[in-house]
Amino acid sequence: MFAARKWPHRHTGYPAPWWWIAGFLGALGLNKELDFQTLLIQWGRTLSRMTGMYSHRRMIELVFLAAGGVVFALLLIWWIRRYRLFLRTHPLVVTGTVLVLLYVGLRAVETLHGGKGVASSERDRQARIIEGSGVSLLLIGACAGLKPRVAV
Repeated sequence: MFAARKWPHRHTGYPAPWWWIAGFLGALGLNKELDFQTLLIQWGRTLSRMTGMYSHRRMIELVFLAAGGVVFALLLIWWIRRYRLFLRTHPLVVTGTVLVLLYVGLRAVETLHGGKGVASSERDRQARIIEGSGVSLLLIGACAGLKPRVAV
């Protein structure tokens, strides 16, 4: 929100990309605290047991993920096309966003598969590095174009 409020219109033509990024990061932060994906998974499993569809849960998960992936991909394509000038002029923001999206994807896969694979402490360390690097690059990218105000 800092960048969305502080970036003058002359830099990007509009502050909208910063508001999108602020909303995205705000939603991720809220989800991190409230763990909505686990609630959604538990709700889906309960519903599938009640309706007798539990034996088909993997196929339903696949359809749900595919539909969500298609919607996300279409939204991402629209966003990239709409704000391509912004993306070309803010490489740190692009890199930071990609790292945060990578973190989200890795966490989603881990949540769905119950954390199988790499040892938990090593996986958590790697995830924290990816997430922290992404957020740091976003912050640096947001501050990079700001000019300090000189008191007169």
